[in-house]
Amino acid sequence: MLKKIFLPSILLVLAYGFWVSPDFKEIAAGVAIFLFGMLFLEDGFKAFTGGVLEKLLQKTTDKTWKSLLFGVVSTTVMQSSSLVSVITISFISAGLVTLVAGIGIIFGANQYRHHHRRLAGRRIWAQGQDFRLRDADAGIRYRASVSKV
Repeated sequence: MLKKIFLPSILLVLAYGFWVSPDFKEIAAGVAIFLFGMLFLEDGFKAFTGGVLEKLLQKTTDKTWKSLLFGVVSTTVMQSSSLVSVITISFISAGLVTLVAGIGIIFGANQYRHHHRRLAGRRIWAQGQDFRLRDADAGIRYRASVSKV
């Protein structure tokens, strides 16, 4: 009974959103393009199943510490923890990486991003520049100011 009501209610809410707000159309179009791209990315990675990419991923993510390190290194190379997370989700969907290894990769990517921000803030503070860094993940605010001696 709930399944019969769920889909029509979602469609009704979407129709109302399209009717009321033109911004809702842009947001919905962006999400649709993102999901469409994710499907094609997953299909592309399924083509690599059983090949060199799968062997490389299995070798570099077979232990938790290796998957964490893989997340840190891949975020260092790509400079985008969001991109690493999206690609990791596609790896999991395609069956190239296990769920535990995928969680480790995403955790490593986010830890690198968090600690990179903290180090950058300390480095700028050590140079004596006025700097404020708001880290949304930890809710920590750093403030360093030039001391006037």
